[in-house]
Amino acid sequence: MSKISDFLVVNLAEEIFEGETIVQGTSTFIPMIATLLAMEKKRINLIGGFYLNPEVSPKIPSTFCFENYKNGKILGLSGFLDMLVQGKIDLEFLRPAQVDKYGNVNNTVIGSHDKPKIRLPGGMGIDDVMYYAKKAILYVPNHSKRVFVDKVDFITASGWDKGKGPYKIITNLCVFEFINKEITLTKINPEYTLEDVKNNTGFEFNVSLKVEKMLQVSSDISNVIIRLDPIGIRDLEIKEERSKILKKFI
Repeated sequence: MSKISDFLVVNLAEEIFEGETIVQGTSTFIPMIATLLAMEKKRINLIGGFYLNPEVSPKIPSTFCFENYKNGKILGLSGFLDMLVQGKIDLEFLRPAQVDKYGNVNNTVIGSHDKPKIRLPGGMGIDDVMYYAKKAILYVPNHSKRVFVDKVDFITASGWDKGKGPYKIITNLCVFEFINKEITLTKINPEYTLEDVKNNTGFEFNVSLKVEKMLQVSSDISNVIIRLDPIGIRDLEIKEERSKILKKFI
């Protein structure tokens, strides 16, 4: 079985198409490496983000750093917002703390807003991204009932029951698409079964008549990923691996 981060990198890269304009979010390291992988064979029109290269110690490479992307361009906040509302942003990958069957996203609090069990980073404009970007794809490294809930504790970004929601959700177990605004499993990781997905999802979902297999990580692609990310920052998004990567920056 391949590493979770590599598996997601490969399957997210498949969603990036020639000539697209992409925005990178804060600390979304798996999408960053997926973008670099896609750029090996595809021309990405523009990499958008807010330029951030802080002098901190230890210094972890930023998903917003210009030097991380060959032939990429970095937008300022105003440039990004202008392109977003004009419908010129094709894709952004977003990671939810919670998501429900409509694609409503919670990245604000776990528990009640007044007395939260956990306070999360917040929206950072993802509701605008969900509405204005041509595609917002959610990714979840650890598919579980803690993430896939019947009702999110707080709506940070609206789903299809309130207008426009995410295009897809890609996890370590499967791919969900919103077909006629209804969440539908269309692909599955061949290492798992449909029952595995059901047992780790807090709501019922539709299943496509033809369920395809998600991409697997070949040895050749694994070598490319290692070349693109020799430090392994993609594993900062994997709880079990995070401490090992952080030690490299101490």
